[in-house]
Amino acid sequence: EREREREKEKERERERERGRERGREKRRRFTMSAKWLTAGGVVWKKDEDKVLLVQNVKELHENGKGWTWPKGKIDKGETKEEAALREIEEESGVKGEILVQLGPPLETKKAHRYYYLVDFKDETGKYSRTETLQIRWVTWGEARLLLCRNRDVKVLDCARKQAKSY
Repeated sequence: EREREREKEKERERERERGRERGREKRRRFTMSAKWLTAGGVVWKKDEDKVLLVQNVKELHENGKGWTWPKGKIDKGETKEEAALREIEEESGVKGEILVQLGPPLETKKAHRYYYLVDFKDETGKYSRTETLQIRWVTWGEARLLLCRNRDVKVLDCARKQAKSY
């Protein structure tokens, strides 16, 4: 009788553990799907060997200097590449052509961020003044000094390494 009770208790414990595991799996799926998907890029003027930074209003409030790469959320029905080029143009007035994706997406608490090395093509001068305070073409070294976030510096390093092959 006691043996049968112990077996029943073990089975109940196994069932509780399976339930806990299902709950953990659901939370993992929710967390993954709840993150934003964003795309942006490092626009590079090859002939001058300079890259484009934007001084973003939100970044200015969050990290002091506000210098970052142009980027934003991927719209429904849009590819990562289309979103990157759109966001670059909206935030800087610069048009470009994607050369290469810069490694796997960077994962932050809120987003999966896809970055591209983008070849500069044209500058319209028209950009969202509500998001972007100013744009600046800088050397790779100047970019390192202006960027505040470690993730942006990682993107810089990856872009510089990729640019050497072009």
